[in-house]
Amino acid sequence: MSHKTIAIIGAGIAGALLARQLADAGIQVEVFEKSRGTGGRLASTRLGDHSVDLGAPYLEAHSPEFKLWLEQQVSQQHLHHWQPKRSDFQRQARPEQRYYVGNNRLSALTRQWLSQGPIQLHTQVRVGRVTRYESGVYLYDDTEQPLGIFDLAVIATPAPQATPLLTEIPAWQQLAHEITPDICWLHALQFADENHAEHRPSGLAVDLIEGHHPILQRAIRNSSKPGCEGPESWVLHARSDWSEQHVDADKEWIAEQLQQAFFELIGNKPEISHSRTHRWLYSLNGTVNLDQPYLLAQEQGIAVC
Repeated sequence: MSHKTIAIIGAGIAGALLARQLADAGIQVEVFEKSRGTGGRLASTRLGDHSVDLGAPYLEAHSPEFKLWLEQQVSQQHLHHWQPKRSDFQRQARPEQRYYVGNNRLSALTRQWLSQGPIQLHTQVRVGRVTRYESGVYLYDDTEQPLGIFDLAVIATPAPQATPLLTEIPAWQQLAHEITPDICWLHALQFADENHAEHRPSGLAVDLIEGHHPILQRAIRNSSKPGCEGPESWVLHARSDWSEQHVDADKEWIAEQLQQAFFELIGNKPEISHSRTHRWLYSLNGTVNLDQPYLLAQEQGIAVC
């Protein structure tokens, strides 16, 4: 709380929530995000006139603390409960489970946090260097143009993107280097359907399919989430090993493979009105054994989520 100005690198869920909490505590905060929008791996995309979650399909609680926080977001109507009908890829039913989804899309969370000032948000700015001098922590972009001087810089990016920013603390840089996130090819599609919710061209009675499959990791009926209207839409996540094997493949070929796998699953081939293919080079993280939930070096003025 003694820091007067804090820079946060990355506007995903970690960076955006931290920015909101710091701003509410009266701290001057600037957020630097390399993409056009916020959300990071909570990204969404448009399919025609409707949105689908292009990154994480939902949030789920793995600790009592996070579950409490998620329930607070539900009570404030920032999130909704989603209890989809589940099965494996062999059509065997799975027990129902509660997840947390956004208002139409998960990226609405970070937009809300960052739009309620006083937070300075810089989008399409890639931080290339973080350096400590006597007068403070200096940020430079990837063309070596100065971005500002701060009391503290917080790096809230996937580990591979944090690695080059941690030259001031070699031990942390090595730690970040050892984390290798999964790769995930993803394909979102919307079926042509004038009747919207009254008709399901897929013919499937389930909303979430997970389990063993040679290509697919999961298939999510995005249009079944609370607040999601319009024609039936699905988001297909490829397995991480398959994605890594085809990491540099052509997007059109990837789309064909994922569509074909899904059509074989449902036993028909409905007309697709809109689709989008995306490659996440940094999907789920590997874990590291830390005795604390974040790293903070007061002397260097650098912290890491």
